Amino acid sequence: MKREEAALLLKPFLETLKSVVAVWEAGSQATGRVDAYSDLDLLIITQDEEVEKTLQKTYEFLKKHLSIRHYIRAPEPTWHGFSQFFVIPDDQDLFYFDLSFTKVSQPDKFTDVERHGKATIWFEKTPLYSPSSFKSEEKEKMLVRMKQSALLYAPIIERETRKACKRDSFMDAMSMYHTYLTRFLVPFINLLYRPNKADFGVRYLKNDIPYDVYQKISTLFIAPSCNVISEKITEAVRWYEELKTLLNQ
Repeated sequence: MKREEAALLLKPFLETLKSVVAVWEAGSQATGRVDAYSDLDLLIITQDEEVEKTLQKTYEFLKKHLSIRHYIRAPEPTWHGFSQFFVIPDDQDLFYFDLSFTKVSQPDKFTDVERHGKATIWFEKTPLYSPSSFKSEEKEKMLVRMKQSALLYAPIIERETRKACKRDSFMDAMSMYHTYLTRFLVPFINLLYRPNKADFGVRYLKNDIPYDVYQKISTLFIAPSCNVISEKITEAVRWYEELKTLLNQ
């Protein structure tokens, strides 16, 4: 199944539900990065007391019309405050449904364009969608928190990486080294080049930073032995220190 087929299946059903106030398509559609492997990422906005019932009706509809391999219900409370499930159809494709449900009175519906793109409105029975900007106070809190975490723990993880290499313990070294890259170096790259997505990790990194920078960080992730890790952790630390200096200016 492709996302276009999934949309044709699901949209008419959602339009018939009295509890549904609006449906927005998010994810790759909102960020302009749709490709042949994109999933169907929807935010389904319901009347305040109808979130769970609407979620269950939607799942029952999909179960009736599709052969389902996996149904995954996100434990609540979720980090984003929505109710969410994923459905993977029983075929050989990479497609899946990513469906989030929230009540109409929910204040944060992920409309900040810098972080989540501009959603495509499937329909709105009441006008709701209003693109917004990432709140400056929230952004500043996030940036401070990420800098503090890196400054506190980066030296420890660097040393744990080097110790594992000295012990010729490749799995430990690789784990610690990738922790250094993903928890400290990549966030500093994000802070410099895409601060609105500083907490996105490597997600969408290729699309948001200069190509030479992306190539450089990609090369660091390839480390097939303790000897290579020993060399690359030195390079990673040097780059991290350069970024720290730039960010403190």
